[in-house]
Amino acid sequence: MTKVYWTATSKNGKTGNIPGAWIGENKEECRQSCKESGCPLFRKEIAEKLGLLPCYAHVGRVNMAFSSVIKAAKLNPERYSLDSAFSKAARSARVGRFSVIGNAGILSMDEVKDIKKGFKRWNLGVLGYFYGWKKYSHLKKFLMASTASIRDADNAISQGFRPATVLPANFKDEVFETPNGNIGLQCLAITQKNINCNQCGLCVREWNPLKELKRLKAMGIVSKKVYKRIKNHPKAKSLIIGFVTHR
Repeated sequence: MTKVYWTATSKNGKTGNIPGAWIGENKEECRQSCKESGCPLFRKEIAEKLGLLPCYAHVGRVNMAFSSVIKAAKLNPERYSLDSAFSKAARSARVGRFSVIGNAGILSMDEVKDIKKGFKRWNLGVLGYFYGWKKYSHLKKFLMASTASIRDADNAISQGFRPATVLPANFKDEVFETPNGNIGLQCLAITQKNINCNQCGLCVREWNPLKELKRLKAMGIVSKKVYKRIKNHPKAKSLIIGFVTHR
């Protein structure tokens, strides 16, 4: 069984104050989950060759925080269980992050089912991404499929996944279309200052993106023009979320 640690809160301004998962009993197991997925951001030389930034999670603050989680969990393992963390989550939390670090593809179908039940028990949406959609089909309806290009996003959609993708560094438009005629929206938590992932909800795979867009339009976060363009698009339910940086 794959070890997953759960924390109740977060100081991450982009995601908001939400509970989160840390995959892997130790850093080596965590890194292996990313390596096995084939994620191009895991290896710096591959990421740079593709014109992308290498993964931020395995260096810097996230990596340091994971060290603290591992250490603290040895002293009080129950504190880092799903139910314990979710019970202490902020009342404002609408979602839980799966995951802060590590690739969910390492989890078996049964493990994924148990985690889904946990989220439902606490009435939280599952916010998260995984790399390796060709390899981990059991995550198709559970998480967003991370893709390294718009063409890869098109391919993922053709197989029933809903993707997130990396956009060119000089990309400016809010809404974009792909070579196969799919439609996408730049991450609102990056392009706008007045919303975070918890408030947004567009990257919760099990939620209908059109319903979330309608709510965001009512909040004044999404313009009527953007909402109408996406709503009237024939492939709106497969809405891609784009990131100019993968952060």
